[in-house]
Amino acid sequence: MTRTHAGQLTFEDRCAIARMLSENKSFAAIAADRQVSRSTITREVSRNRTHDGVKDTVTSIINNCAHQRDCEIRHLST
Repeated sequence: MTRTHAGQLTFEDRCAIARMLSENKSFAAIAADRQVSRSTITREVSRNRTHDGVKDTVTSIINNCAHQRDCEIRHLST
């Protein structure tokens, strides 16, 4: 894992980050494994992450109501 500049990630680092993210590892665990700061991992992921089209169930609420188009009640917390 040779880096030309401090904090600069290599292609191998990026592949390892992608693998560890798919294993649901935390940014802190990834940073410790790659021997970089957690903020380096955070910035790398936020700058380069793409989504595969699967909705994040934590941040999106799916309305399965049959009357959702006609309903006048909006913005209820669940």
